[in-house]
Amino acid sequence: MSQAVKTSSLTGAVSTTIPVLTCALAIFLLSGMDAAMKSLTIAVGVYNTLLWRSMVSTLVAGAAWSAGPRSKPRLPVLGLHAL
Repeated sequence: MSQAVKTSSLTGAVSTTIPVLTCALAIFLLSGMDAAMKSLTIAVGVYNTLLWRSMVSTLVAGAAWSAGPRSKPRLPVLGLHAL
C-alpha cells in the first residue's frame, strides 16, 4: 500500500519523475561536456580549451537569459551587483 508523501505543495503529493529526469539530463549533458573537454585538451591544449568552453558557455547562458522574461533592475539591486 502506498502512502501519501508529505509536502508543502498545496496540491498534495508530488511526483518524483521530474527531479529524476532532470538529474539524468544533467548527468548526460555533463558527461558529454567532459568528453568534449578531454578531446579538445588533447587536440588544442588546455588554454585554448578553456577559451572555447568560456565562449560556448557565454553563448548558451546568453541565449537562456535572452529567452527569459526580464525587467529593469531597481537601484538597490544594481548597487548590490556593483559591490
